[in-house]
Amino acid sequence: MPAREEVNAVDIASAARVARLGDVWENLLDESKHHRYWGGHFTVEEPDAEQLQVLPGLKVVLRSATDEKDRRDDAQIFENISHTRLERIQFFAARNIAKSNAKHRIHNPRKIQAALPPHNFVSELELTTLYVLDNHFYFNPIKNQSNFGGLTILEWVRAYSVLQRWYVTGENGELLDLVKIEERELRETLVRAGLTVEKASTFIQRVTFQLGRRDLYDAPLLRRSDGSTYFFAALYHAVNIALLIASQIGTQKRNVETKGTAFERAILLLFQKAGIPVRSFKFTIDGIVYQCDVAVLWEKCLFIFECKNYGLPNDDPAERFFFWEKQIDAAQQVRRIAQDLNSHPEIVKSQFGPNAMWDSVYPVVLNAFPLSLPKSPAGTFFYDGSALHRFIKTGELSYIPDAPNAAAPQQTSHVVKRLWTGIAPSAADLLREIENPTQVAIQREHYYLARRLLPLSDATALYLLKVASKPPDFEPLEEPS
Repeated sequence: MPAREEVNAVDIASAARVARLGDVWENLLDESKHHRYWGGHFTVEEPDAEQLQVLPGLKVVLRSATDEKDRRDDAQIFENISHTRLERIQFFAARNIAKSNAKHRIHNPRKIQAALPPHNFVSELELTTLYVLDNHFYFNPIKNQSNFGGLTILEWVRAYSVLQRWYVTGENGELLDLVKIEERELRETLVRAGLTVEKASTFIQRVTFQLGRRDLYDAPLLRRSDGSTYFFAALYHAVNIALLIASQIGTQKRNVETKGTAFERAILLLFQKAGIPVRSFKFTIDGIVYQCDVAVLWEKCLFIFECKNYGLPNDDPAERFFFWEKQIDAAQQVRRIAQDLNSHPEIVKSQFGPNAMWDSVYPVVLNAFPLSLPKSPAGTFFYDGSALHRFIKTGELSYIPDAPNAAAPQQTSHVVKRLWTGIAPSAADLLREIENPTQVAIQREHYYLARRLLPLSDATALYLLKVASKPPDFEPLEEPS
């Protein structure tokens, strides 16, 4: 990058205009990419009366011509709900960790040695990230020592956590925006934090912004032409390290194979502890071997779960497209397995006993990440591990606000909805939930289709429709005729 320059108010205003135009241009590129993968096209039109009220000098509107099938508004809404649920999972994990004794093992590696977890930690965020990776991404960074881009997942978590906790604030605790750092000092800090000299150097190289890096969240170090280095600390004031780790692995085109088997074991154990008959097995039909991840025979209902641990996509249209293609493939796979087992009852009886009986078979794609969907027209169900755990273990959705008592903080649980009709879960309760998951039904109405008019110049603007969350004072507008 070029050398840093001193700027004045005029420069800042000019930069703001360029940044705004950059945002609009990014929307244009994303919409164009969306057309290639999902459908749609651009049309050039004259502005209507409403658009002229917003931008009086407007002469030309570049309109993104898409229908609901092209936009797949439902898919975007379900993704948004999933990301919101994941944020809540991390929030509650962080709140619980803040009240635990583990925080007493947090050390400042800029001053003293901080061994890798579980011996020491460098921040509460590191504790939260490790918990979420283990319990919700079904990957234990402490046990798995595979290298990804030269570091283990545990070392990636540690290095990012060092940046987030110990380089974003000044001496008086103030939040910093752009911080000049010495690479030698950062390397020494990472070594005190448990990395080798070689791995510390590898981390610094991989998080320095350059060709091939996705964005400044992945790579927040900026190296100038004069050799100095800056850390874009403003982005790390509220960074999600768990998603950063997933992004790094994705950028390197690597897959953590152990995630899927760990998820399957967790689901088997969940049903076993609840006393619900469950099996995982392979079976052969016409010489072809198939894998049934999880089969549950419960009150004459045979649930067939296909367990998938795909990371949630970001906003990139291509990444979103291929994510949903994998969901479709999983749905086809579980339907085929369910049909095969229903056509060959002897296979099911070999697992559950000769007296096993069922009235219907229900194929379910079970996601490790919090992604659930209403029942598909093809008859496939989409549910997730977090929702299933809550259904089996508690049978209710609750809201837990903090009570304002500084001396002894109390928590009061407010039940939002009961998931069981009786005192214990039943197959009928589960079927009702997977048909229309409560976690989705509650949040789905919080979104709407926003009309966006984005100026490209004084006389030209981009018009598109985009899913957005409703503000508190939301009032729907009629579409212009």
